[in-house]
Amino acid sequence: MNDPTQIVNYEMRGGEGTQFAYWTRYYNKELNDKITKADLEMDVKKREAAYAEIQKQFQGDAPIVWLAFTPATAAWNSSKVEGFLIEGLSYYRFENVKIK
Repeated sequence: MNDPTQIVNYEMRGGEGTQFAYWTRYYNKELNDKITKADLEMDVKKREAAYAEIQKQFQGDAPIVWLAFTPATAAWNSSKVEGFLIEGLSYYRFENVKIK
């Protein structure tokens, strides 16, 4: 997922009768409007700034409190395996893996 819109809409956009804010049950009309504007913005730098502001407001409202951060972990012998990648959202990528 290379664009923040999916997580933002799933976790932060809320409202009566919607599937959004599925597990946070968060609703903020002002933030919904900011999300809509960011989703439609075509300028990459403006989108980046908009999503940063959305995150800041969401975290300030604290509908959820993060207790821990556990990044993906994996181990492999780099002298025998090359091309293995763990993406930022913990997706394991095997399409370029080669065994030496």
